[in-house]
Amino acid sequence: MTSTKAILILFSVLFFITGLESAPRKRISGFVRDKETNEVLIGANILENRTNNGTSTDNNGYFNLIVTRSDSLMVSYIGYKSRVIVINSDLDSSINVELEPDNLLEEVVVRG
Repeated sequence: MTSTKAILILFSVLFFITGLESAPRKRISGFVRDKETNEVLIGANILENRTNNGTSTDNNGYFNLIVTRSDSLMVSYIGYKSRVIVINSDLDSSINVELEPDNLLEEVVVRG
């Protein structure tokens, strides 16, 4: 009876581990640009929601991220409004993200 329980537990653990490893993965890639000027945003952050998985754009504003279970991405950049992008496909996707400037500071006066 003890060996049967041990075998059952072993198979349960192996089944659980295999299930974790076979979680569907998809590649999301694209560009992040300024909505007004269409300039690429270098160093913009792209994070998979509900995880610590993320990346940032390169010198061409391009990013490439492999996500496992998320249905949305958070895209942010200093001086711009953050944006949540919903991923509707289970396949690899290419997206282009446009961020709007966040005009909190209109004018700064420095006096000496």
